[in-house]
Amino acid sequence: MEQQRNYTIDFMRLIMAIFIVALHSNPFAEYSALISYFPSQVLSRLGVPFFAAIAGYYFFHSDAN
Repeated sequence: MEQQRNYTIDFMRLIMAIFIVALHSNPFAEYSALISYFPSQVLSRLGVPFFAAIAGYYFFHSDAN
């Protein structure tokens, strides 16, 4: 049985990878602390739990031959 690739998960992985880079780089810090807070400290923190959930998804849906 051939498994289909889930492109939605791949797209979300790309977005979350960008969020993690933003978490470490703090791209809006030179403009304002208030503007910098939401993207860097709120949105970017969603990346790591998302990758943990995806790892669990692939772990339990793997094809064991």
